[in-house]
Amino acid sequence: YILVNGIPNLKPSLFEWTYNSDNVSLMPALINTILMTAFSLAIATPLGIFAAVWLVEYAKRGSKLVKVVRITTETLQGIPSIVYGLFGMLFFVMQLKWGYSLIAGAFTLAIMVLPVIRRTTEEALLAVPDSYREGSFGLGAGKLRTVFTIVLPSAMPGILSGVILATGRIVGEPAALIYTASTVAAVPASVFSSTRTLATHMYLLSNEGLHINETYGTAVVLLILVLLIIICAIFARPALLPAALPKSNAERNCMMNKFEVKNMDLYYGSFHALKNINIAIPEKEVTAFIGPSGCGKSTFLKSLNRMNDLVEGCRISGDILLDGVDIYKDKMDVNVLRKRVGMVFQLSLIHISEPTRLRRIS
Repeated sequence: YILVNGIPNLKPSLFEWTYNSDNVSLMPALINTILMTAFSLAIATPLGIFAAVWLVEYAKRGSKLVKVVRITTETLQGIPSIVYGLFGMLFFVMQLKWGYSLIAGAFTLAIMVLPVIRRTTEEALLAVPDSYREGSFGLGAGKLRTVFTIVLPSAMPGILSGVILATGRIVGEPAALIYTASTVAAVPASVFSSTRTLATHMYLLSNEGLHINETYGTAVVLLILVLLIIICAIFARPALLPAALPKSNAERNCMMNKFEVKNMDLYYGSFHALKNINIAIPEKEVTAFIGPSGCGKSTFLKSLNRMNDLVEGCRISGDILLDGVDIYKDKMDVNVLRKRVGMVFQLSLIHISEPTRLRRIS
């Protein structure tokens, strides 16, 4: 219905840079809508994400404070937007003396959409399996590093959904902005200038009753703007997501291998220590070698960065490829290789067999 009635009324005069009573141009309102959305999200998104991270990752689960915060934010989601507008007028416009301005409207909308972003981000973080965190801690990462490199990237789809919901509410919100940003149909000269968005522009035109056709045209532009924002978010989503792990053996075989070892044999003098080793070590995966002491685990690992070159009488046959380059046959610089392939070995354990000596040491 909106498209049928609005598309025929999309005239060039509707997109003129300057608004007047004859053309009722929507261009200033369109620019103001983009600015208002950008400022509001820039304020609300970091606050919502950090609040959710604190509740999920740092606050004690099940504590009374967490319950109070959740109940409060869920209550804020149900407050009518006009109440937010009255609060913004009393606090930002009058108390802080910002006047009817772009910044006052942006802060008001940020407070309004903050519960949505916080709640959706919290649910996304809770959906990340604890095994991800435990694996990161097991590899020596700290809490902060785990949150920013493991948890948040894994929760990005849910976070992005919350941001899209917040964007839709900001773009389509007229009530709160009438009380905080006013209705001036002009591109703001600064953040303290009065302005109007597309939703406010539509409301005023329909309320006057003199430009109903232009109102339908404005509604089409507003609809297209929301669709473009959603499409951009969809295309940006893969870049924000961590690389997915392969789920089947076929996908694993197609995956790029960091190391490929083919027909490897290792000798210490005449002793045949490793026999016919064939293995592929994929990139961005954890590969574990498990076996009893003396089975050759460390010997094999030290061959991956040629530390065995330091052992007298050691020789290796076969192929060991790092990113497709044979580290033994292609004139590989050993120093560069060992910078790329680092190794950390455990400290030797001290075994104390006599309790009396243990007491003396303590």
